[in-house]
Amino acid sequence: MAQQPPKNLFTLFGLHIGGDFGPFTFYKSKRRRLVFFKKAPPDKPPSEKQIAQRNRFRLVAAAWSTLTPYQRAQWTIAARRASLCMTGYDLFLHFKLKPDPHKLNHLQSITDTVLN
Repeated sequence: MAQQPPKNLFTLFGLHIGGDFGPFTFYKSKRRRLVFFKKAPPDKPPSEKQIAQRNRFRLVAAAWSTLTPYQRAQWTIAARRASLCMTGYDLFLHFKLKPDPHKLNHLQSITDTVLN
């Protein structure tokens, strides 16, 4: 069961704690409170669909890493100029997983960017 740790108990680990640490998983709630619970590893292997989806994300991450710093900056600028609540990487991920040339062209025109 998820629990709230005593205030300032985990500040000795650093400014922000998240993910797995020892036998626990930590995350911040919507109210920005630290929540933790015992790790619950999967009890069965991933399905074929899960493997396929993870591979899609891996390919997009690999494509992002091949972009030049200028190209990455263009994605970040586009996200900022369009007032989107996402990073340039998130925007890139969105268009690579769900390609839509018309929306991409529109985004480029309203943000005055070149997105490859």
